[in-house]
Amino acid sequence: MGTKEQPSVWDCHGDALPDEPLFTLLARDPQAPKLVRKWAHDRAESVGRGHAPITDAVKVAEAYELAQKMEVWRARRRESNLPMVEGEGRRSPVDSLEDVPPATPTPIPEETPRFLRGAQYDKRG
Repeated sequence: MGTKEQPSVWDCHGDALPDEPLFTLLARDPQAPKLVRKWAHDRAESVGRGHAPITDAVKVAEAYELAQKMEVWRARRRESNLPMVEGEGRRSPVDSLEDVPPATPTPIPEETPRFLRGAQYDKRG
């Protein structure tokens, strides 16, 4: 939880295994602050229950601070009429949807709420 120029001590990109999936949230994503707060809340509960190390409390505090910084960054960009992205717009690794390879469906965990499962993958009725 830091910036591109100043990675946090918790930066996971360098620690990720070569084949380990990861997901990055940027402040430009309007959902990012809410999702970071949700992660912090859930991690804090895990720490409190003893399911995560007590040292993760520091990560939780930093995550809440990061969510606030994301909102401030977004507000300042809006107030200054600055774009949320550099250049002409969002970078895309593909030129059109036709360039996107078909996704391989992954098994949907049983505990996933029905409305999130998607009818095309839901074989349970």
